[in-house]
Parts: sequence; C-alpha cells; structure tokens
Amino acid sequence: MIDLSRINRAFEYAQDVISGEEVAGKYIILAAERFVNDLERSQAPDEDFPWVFDPEKAAKYIQFIETVCVHSRGSWAGKPFILSPWQVFFVAQLFGWVHHEDEDKRRFTTAHLFVARKSGKSQLAAAITLAMAVLDTDGAPQLVSAATKRDQAREVFDEISRCVKQSSPLKKRFKVNRTEIEGPRMGVIKPLASDANSLDGLNLNLAVVDEFHAMKTGDLYRVLASSMGSRKSPIMLAITTAGFIPDGPCATFMAAGKQVLEGQKRNDRLLILTYEIDDPEL
Repeated sequence: MIDLSRINRAFEYAQDVISGEEVAGKYIILAAERFVNDLERSQAPDEDFPWVFDPEKAAKYIQFIETVCVHSRGSWAGKPFILSPWQVFFVAQLFGWVHHEDEDKRRFTTAHLFVARKSGKSQLAAAITLAMAVLDTDGAPQLVSAATKRDQAREVFDEISRCVKQSSPLKKRFKVNRTEIEGPRMGVIKPLASDANSLDGLNLNLAVVDEFHAMKTGDLYRVLASSMGSRKSPIMLAITTAGFIPDGPCATFMAAGKQVLEGQKRNDRLLILTYEIDDPEL
C-alpha cells in the first residue's frame, strides 16, 4: 500500500519556502512558486498545459527510496535513506507530474540539480536510479552514471553498488558486477565516461550526468540525450556542485534554467533546483 502522507513534505516545503519560514535563495523561491502555480494550472489541463500531479505516483517513488534504499557509508551505513524536505520536493516533482491522458508519460524529461558539496547528491542520484530500475515498466532498461572522467562516472555507480549490497530487498533484485549492475527486466546500470568506446548504440532510460560543471563541452550530454528517443519517459538528470566553467555547458544550461524560473522562457519539461547564495548586487 502506498503511504500518501509521504508526499505532504513536498507541499509543506514549497509553502515554507514561499512564506519565508524556510530560508531559501531567489531561484528556490521561484521554483516553489512555479510548483504551486502549476498545481493550480493542472486543475484544468489542456493542450497548452496537459500535465497533472499524481500524488500516488510521487509517493510510490518516495516510499521505495525511504523503505528500500539505505545509507552506504559512515555511522548511518545500513540505515534507511530518509529524504530531506528539499529532496522530497525534487523527487515528488520528478515522478509525480504526468500527462493527464497517459499516466506513464512523465512531464519532466530533463532535471538539473545544483547543490552545495556534502548535500548527498550522489546518494540521491543513486536512489533515483534504483527506483527507476525497479518501478518503471520499460523492458531491458538502460541506466548510466556519466561524467567526463571514468573515476567521476563511478561515483554514483559505486554508491548504487554499496546501497544494493547493504539492502536485503535490493540484493534480491540486483546483481552487482565490477563494471555493471544487472537489474529487473533484463536491465543494466553502468558507469560511462566521455572517453568510452560504448557511446554508440545506447538506448537510455536514465542518464545521471555527475559533476556537470566539470564538462568543457556539451558533447557527452548531447550524445546521452539523443539516445533516449525510443523511451517513453526517459530522464536526463544533471547534478553538480559549485565551480562550473564560465563558458561551459553547465553555465549555459543553468542560465537557461533560471530564465525559465524567472518566466523569461518556457520549458515545461525541465525541472531545475539551484541552491546558491543570492548575488547581493542583483
């Protein structure tokens, strides 16, 4: 049974951010306002905005993460991974928004998460990967953790491996190998670097682009995105910390995402949360 109360934290977080009870920067406030405004728009979906928010769908993925996934390192190793309010806000939107005529067609195909170091982004990305590998219904799903360098590409992959090994329910569903993880419905999870020889022939359900800020060009991002055409609800998930290259793809994508939040551009298929300190001169 799905515990719908889990989704309440997303609504509460949005309201607390908007009211000022939860201290947040400009773009998180705008993201919360966007969520609330879109909930109102979804009451009468049409061709211009065909999306509705399905609390049960969102709660299903949150519940999976919090009851099956575990912390993999430190004093919390082996204990349930209980999402922080901001993480619930992110996951709920990623999986809760669906097409009003087809609940298996998700709204967000691109998600960008910009957070400070030590915020648990790799663990969150690992949990999202595992949730999609189990709960999505595509046959032979492909999910990758990608980065510029091979070692970085393994960060999320290794987090997934540790989580599987320490979770009894996950150990029954996945088989961890050195270079890949075998999952349900003949699925596979792999690390993938930009210098890999296996960039051709991909058919991805999920690509986690780790430390997006370190990429000097958008070549890898574009290759991954172009590999998702035959999937019904794929997700390009870019996660990164501060320090991006000023003229790199991360800066370009972040600037465009902020314009969406500011209402200067429209992209209903992009979910973006950017946690940063406001510029005092703006």
